[in-house]
Amino acid sequence: MPLFKTGECCICGKDVGVLGKIKIADGLLCSACSRKMSPFMTGKKKFSAAEVKEHLAYREENKKALASFHPDFESGNGMKVIANTKNGKFIVCDDDDWRKENPDLLTRIMLRDAVIEVVKNENEVKKQLDDGTYESYEPKRYEYEYAFNMHMTVNHPWFKEIDFELSDPSARPTAEDDPAFRELAYMGKEIQHVLLPGRYPAPESPAAEPAPKDGEWTCECGQVNNSNFCSACGKPRPVRWFCPDCGTENHGAFCVNCGRKKPI
Repeated sequence: MPLFKTGECCICGKDVGVLGKIKIADGLLCSACSRKMSPFMTGKKKFSAAEVKEHLAYREENKKALASFHPDFESGNGMKVIANTKNGKFIVCDDDDWRKENPDLLTRIMLRDAVIEVVKNENEVKKQLDDGTYESYEPKRYEYEYAFNMHMTVNHPWFKEIDFELSDPSARPTAEDDPAFRELAYMGKEIQHVLLPGRYPAPESPAAEPAPKDGEWTCECGQVNNSNFCSACGKPRPVRWFCPDCGTENHGAFCVNCGRKKPI
């Protein structure tokens, strides 16, 4: 029983308490009925009671349809894309017991696009002084992490977008040459291919890159060398230097991170 009776849910008729209630266009919605709605819906407060009832009827039909959904593909960290590659049906869900969760069952024909966005987050590393305060290093030092996000646009009567993170927020890759970075790039491309095979080709396997031997370097033309000049095109071996402004390691004439010209 709720602590305070502030009205009845316009869907189930139960008393609605102060906590968890949602005011919709022409009434109140209890938290239990709200949880039955699609997690991808937005703007619930604008819906009428009749529209909410129509949506919940769709959700019951969706639950029945999931009974005959038999996936053969699963990929993701936390939020997963689970699909049947033969008939093109798929769900996006963060619960292993997805039948109980009742995720929206979608089809390829509903999917307009699935775009991967890689977000580079930068955090300055500072040194702690004896008095407990922090100050910047000179030159400044930074740590990086990369978040892989998936943005889906869909042609669905109840929602138009699905956004989620492919990477694990607690274990994001910290460099582009990190094996985890390549694995996430492969994961995103594989999901794109499974859901939209006519638009996105199958990705190559993210095989680990072999570590270069001592003294070896790879020229811009692709030739692997051991001497100071490329044996294929004659270009000199790039000289490694660190940017005095941001601390980034570079080989060219300008810093790849902040654009500063290489010091003379």
